[in-house]
Amino acid sequence: MRWKWRQTAVGPGRPALPGETVALIQRLARENPTWGYVRIQGELRRLGHRVAAAKIRRVLRRSGLPPAPQRCPCRKYHLSRSRCIAGTR
Repeated sequence: MRWKWRQTAVGPGRPALPGETVALIQRLARENPTWGYVRIQGELRRLGHRVAAAKIRRVLRRSGLPPAPQRCPCRKYHLSRSRCIAGTR
């Protein structure tokens, strides 16, 4: 006689983030281009959502949003200003 293991079909891995949380992450990143993953994580925690910084990074990467230093529209200004202050211009 042959035994078969029967298990319920369960998807692999952790459950996905709710769509409203993903939309909130994207909105926070777009509206605050200087905020990094940890700052967005802190703001989400204040709003009652517990999400890891690595998960925020994955969500933003899948959405096509770059990391905070590359999202900032005034990046060139800050770079030239810091060089001027440091005297390496």
